[in-house]
Amino acid sequence: MELLPVGVRGPRRPLTPHGEDAQPPACPAARGTCSRTVPADSRAPAVSGILIRVSGTNQHYLPASLIGGFGQPAASGKLREARIAVRRKATGAVDAGFPKAETLAWRPGMYRLTAPPPGVDPDTVDKLWDPVENSLRDLVARLAARRLQPGDDALLFDYAATAGVRHPSFEDVAADYQARQGRPAPQGDGVQYARVLALGNQRPVMPSWR
Repeated sequence: MELLPVGVRGPRRPLTPHGEDAQPPACPAARGTCSRTVPADSRAPAVSGILIRVSGTNQHYLPASLIGGFGQPAASGKLREARIAVRRKATGAVDAGFPKAETLAWRPGMYRLTAPPPGVDPDTVDKLWDPVENSLRDLVARLAARRLQPGDDALLFDYAATAGVRHPSFEDVAADYQARQGRPAPQGDGVQYARVLALGNQRPVMPSWR
């Protein structure tokens, strides 16, 4: 999927968990939650009068507020409601109409834990992105104006780290890493634990990649 006129592509291939202890928990077969099948990418229209929340059924792998910066501004001024022109990379076809940014780049329950431990919010992984997303709109504006302020570097590093582990490609990358270690691919909630582990591994090394 590309956004026109300037294409927004998925993040680069994310770092995999590294180190001998970087093995996510296996998904118990008895729970019956080990399917690696992921629903197709989003293009369903938004429900009238209801905003799609990031920690709802439709969980975004690219922030709607970031996608909206490439679109036609909405009367409300909200970037997630901006209208976007979309071209499919696989076919080159341009989608009919101009969907809202909030209806793009999500998959149902993508980060939701299916069998969380007692007392753990099923959406705890999805909420890891909140600190970055809550600051993203103002951060992008300062970056475009070349007026970064103290602390913005850390926000940019955090965004880059989260972008890798939250992308749909992460599951395949994690499976590839596990295979090279002679281990089974993470499945079910094990994929979510792998996201958290990889995020913790990436954040400390981000400043050295400048």
